[in-house]
Amino acid sequence: WKLPPSNIFGTFRSPIACLAIKDGEMPIIGNIAQQNMHV
Repeated sequence: WKLPPSNIFGTFRSPIACLAIKDGEMPIIGNIAQQNMHV
């Protein structure tokens, strides 16, 4: 199972990309999608 970067990152200005996250009760990104994510 692969989560494409286009599902979680939005392009701001090349070469800048932003991680798209939203506050709420329901998890948007599960544990599998968060593996190997360095912030």
